[in-house]
Amino acid sequence: MTFVFYDLETTGLDDPFDQIIQFAAIVTDDSLEVLDKVDYRCRLSPHVLPNPIALAVTGVSPSILTDKSLPSQFEFAQKIREYIGQWSPATWVGYNSLGFDENYLRQLFYQMLQPNIYETQFNNNNRFDVMLLVQACRARKPEVLSWTKNEKGKISFKLEILAPTNGYTEHDAHDALGDVAATIHLAKLIAKGAPDLWELALANRHKQDVIDRISKFEPIDLVSSYYGRLQKHTLCFCCLDGNYAAFLNILDQDPALIIDSSEEDLKDIVKNPKVIKMVAINKVPNLFPSTEDDVELSRRADVIKDNPDFQSRLLGVVKKRFDEREADEDLEVEEMIHEGFYTDSDKRLLNQFQIANWSERQKILSNISDLRLKRLGRRLVTFQSNLKPSDQEEAVAANYLKTKWSSEDTKWATFSSVENDLSKVRSKEMLPEEKIKELECFYANIRSMVEQGKVPRHGVDVPTCEFSILE
Repeated sequence: MTFVFYDLETTGLDDPFDQIIQFAAIVTDDSLEVLDKVDYRCRLSPHVLPNPIALAVTGVSPSILTDKSLPSQFEFAQKIREYIGQWSPATWVGYNSLGFDENYLRQLFYQMLQPNIYETQFNNNNRFDVMLLVQACRARKPEVLSWTKNEKGKISFKLEILAPTNGYTEHDAHDALGDVAATIHLAKLIAKGAPDLWELALANRHKQDVIDRISKFEPIDLVSSYYGRLQKHTLCFCCLDGNYAAFLNILDQDPALIIDSSEEDLKDIVKNPKVIKMVAINKVPNLFPSTEDDVELSRRADVIKDNPDFQSRLLGVVKKRFDEREADEDLEVEEMIHEGFYTDSDKRLLNQFQIANWSERQKILSNISDLRLKRLGRRLVTFQSNLKPSDQEEAVAANYLKTKWSSEDTKWATFSSVENDLSKVRSKEMLPEEKIKELECFYANIRSMVEQGKVPRHGVDVPTCEFSILE
């Protein structure tokens, strides 16, 4: 299968409220030989206030963020979706992509009203994460790579440290394309130095293959990282609830001692992560045949296998635990991404929305039933379209931004947090003084514009908006 190694650079670390500003990808064949390469950028969305520390780390300047020749975020999303379709089916690979990049891609497609937010999982696509592979390599084949400890004395799994340590001297850290090339370098080293591990890890891409293996109720090893510390647990599968499998830590817990536990006791057991491990089997879990050759562990696994009643009762407790979680009623629309699937009717309208002009898109929004999509769509027309707003509409949009960026205790960047972060950039000497002053001027201009009742559209022509979009 084709591999698409990709990486993103963003305006911050909070995926619902920040945005992607760079998408880079290198396509390879199954021998990891390069077939294609792309590097896409987009300009900053007017409703996003970027984090100064993120800009300092990535080296992205205001002139890049406001480059009129770059696509809008809406057009950027369409380009990425088209590229995914061009290379489907493929394995989409990153470094910590399952913990970071995937979330941003989903938010991009969600907020830009794409009909499918799971593009890297549908149409026979699947996912893989080289950071997980590296962790498995450290646990099972440590001789394959060279390792460096961080300031806390722990083995570092950071790409910008690990790649140079292992001979990749061209690494341009925090540039998306540079990070992609470094990721491929590490993948090649492991594929060549530990081919068996490479194949076992790749097998975890497929949810059904994982289910088939764990359903044999044999001892299995889970390699995971907890606050930077690598851990290995020897487990046995117990039950499956959707995308989550419950495993018993059979190295430390004899199932014979809990097999007849009451429902109340099972609730306490499930709450203890040292006894029950909940593993997302659709996120390429680091599950491997156990290296523990122990008759006692096999006996313990058999106890679980031979007790379907225990499996069933444990599943009931697991389901109740998830069902009893309180819903968060204070979610912003960006955080409602997983609050239900789209109807078929809305999906058809979203497909029309993608190919329509902006005037037509306004009309399409009125027929969409999902309130999340209506709100996001109205924001899109306000901040991404080429429809020129009236003076009153412009003032309403600017006031919305002023209120948003002047608030306290928010989940997104504000004028206050920007000021604090700029101080950190200066005190830590993250940028030359002239670059810091450039950032300060950039943020001052944004603040000045919204206080004057104007939207900071970053030089984009906005040639007429028929109605106010913001609510």
